[in-house]
Amino acid sequence: MNLRNKTHTDRWVTEESYRKNWKLRAIDLMNLFLENEYLEGSKYKIAEFGCGVYSPFHCLFDGKDGFEVQKFDIKKWDADTEILNFNVAKVSIPSVNIAVFSGVLEYVNDVPNTLKNVMENSDFILMSYAFLPSAFFLDEDKYLSSIENRAVSHGWRNHYSNKDIVEMVSRIGVISAVGVWNKNQSLFLLRNYKIDKS
Repeated sequence: MNLRNKTHTDRWVTEESYRKNWKLRAIDLMNLFLENEYLEGSKYKIAEFGCGVYSPFHCLFDGKDGFEVQKFDIKKWDADTEILNFNVAKVSIPSVNIAVFSGVLEYVNDVPNTLKNVMENSDFILMSYAFLPSAFFLDEDKYLSSIENRAVSHGWRNHYSNKDIVEMVSRIGVISAVGVWNKNQSLFLLRNYKIDKS
């Protein structure tokens, strides 16, 4: 299929759409967990949503320090990848200790409900998000140019600022740690409220 722009998700079924250096983002995300919530000797089941052809979390952490990583994507890259698409009506969400969205949420139609539903089945969420700089809200031309770039060139379906993301995730869980990757993506570690009650 010849697509006019990248707002179509079909491009994510080709290997060329993925970059190997995204493993660096996976390392930074996992470090948020290791430095803030990791309990030595515990076993953790991780769901790597949108694993892509390189599945960085699976490659880096599966079988290490008590981590078991399950891979999920819109394409079955190998026998271990389970198909899961958050943009379809009914999705069966696995119960895990840590749910990971690394470079994924920008392509999700309904981010608040997706995160809410995933948190109901997880103890923690690790997530990245390529935020819309808040300075662009003060300049209509920059704002619209940025939206066009995000939507048409990158195929992103939502356009949140860091303020938007913080307000959204604060309703879903406790923000346990925050970071920045590549100067344009915010990183968050969220803890399920139920952990504080146990």
